[in-house]
Amino acid sequence: MIEKQGVKIIGIGSFSPDFAVNNADFSKFIETDDEWITSRTGIKTRHFNIGGTNLDMAVKAAERALESASVNSESIDMIIACTATPDYLYPSLSCLMQNKIGAVNAFAVDISVACTGFINALDIAHSYLS
Repeated sequence: MIEKQGVKIIGIGSFSPDFAVNNADFSKFIETDDEWITSRTGIKTRHFNIGGTNLDMAVKAAERALESASVNSESIDMIIACTATPDYLYPSLSCLMQNKIGAVNAFAVDISVACTGFINALDIAHSYLS
């Protein structure tokens, strides 16, 4: 558990699709190699969500977070969805998540900040909830 000024993280959840592609796979159709990609990005493997949506992945991660925290969805105060590639612009990913997981007491907001999404979401959550 992490606590800062009355705001606690009591559970976490994640989801990563099963289908993975490594850098060597990219070298089959792009003039590159593992060393070049890894040295510039740090990335060795990418996971692709074949046949699913961002909402599917977000809901699975949220359900795992609820389980990790041993709480029900009605106890959630806020949903912040961070993605640069939403399924739709409207309705927002966070509102769709709110409906799917039954978070009837939460307010929902999306932010689009790509790689720094977690840091920004954590700061927003702290600002709203402390």
